[in-house]
Amino acid sequence: MNFDSNIKSPITEATDIIMNIPFMQPKQHKTKEYYLNQYLVVLTERLIKGLPRSHIAKLLNKSITRIMQIEYKLKHILSKKMKGYKNEQ
Repeated sequence: MNFDSNIKSPITEATDIIMNIPFMQPKQHKTKEYYLNQYLVVLTERLIKGLPRSHIAKLLNKSITRIMQIEYKLKHILSKKMKGYKNEQ
C-alpha cells in the first residue's frame, strides 16, 4: 500500500485547524485555552467518536443546546478550511 506522507490524516488536520482558531477577547475571565478545550472535546467525542450530545454536555457541564452550537461552529470552520471536507446535512 502506498501512502503519501505529505497528506495529513483528517483528524490531525482538523485538530491543527482548531488549535489555530483566532479568538476575540475571551469573555468573563475565561482564557483561550478554556474555549479550545471545549472545541477539542466536541471535535473528538462528538464528531469523531459519534457520542451523543447529552454525554458531551455532561462532560463539559454545558447544555445540549450549547454543544449543538459548538458542533455547528466546528463544522462551519472545518468545511471552510479542510481539503475535501463537505458538510453533509
